[in-house]
Amino acid sequence: MTPALEPEVETHLLRAALHAVFTLGTQKDTTQEVQDLHRVLPDLLDAMPGNLLAESPGTDRLHYILEHINYWIVSSVSQKRAKAIRSSTALLRFTITFPEFDSSAELPRLDHHVAELALSIIDPGKDLSRQAREGVYRLYQLLLHQTG
Repeated sequence: MTPALEPEVETHLLRAALHAVFTLGTQKDTTQEVQDLHRVLPDLLDAMPGNLLAESPGTDRLHYILEHINYWIVSSVSQKRAKAIRSSTALLRFTITFPEFDSSAELPRLDHHVAELALSIIDPGKDLSRQAREGVYRLYQLLLHQTG
């Protein structure tokens, strides 16, 4: 079993990883390596937050990860926003289906995340809007699951 990181180190690593993933490919680069990264990036975005949550599957950990993703949801660059919303929605989808997720604790302040997703629903990008709607739906499922 891997020892837990110090909270400050973990926060720094999470910020750096999200920055690298969400800003990847925002420049015009046609090299084969960048094109290959664009093909695998969606799967990476789906897996990374879920793997972080699986280390300590509970509502506090979920909130911690979503706080870091929220920084990117408000980006002025639509490509970064879309990646963050996709990542957030994948994390919430994973949370609903993860059998070990401990939802016994009260859900932390997710109102900011709900508001950001709700604002993204009206985005002109159809895929971004669909992902945001799914994110709100998954949060609703999580609340229903918690209340029994």
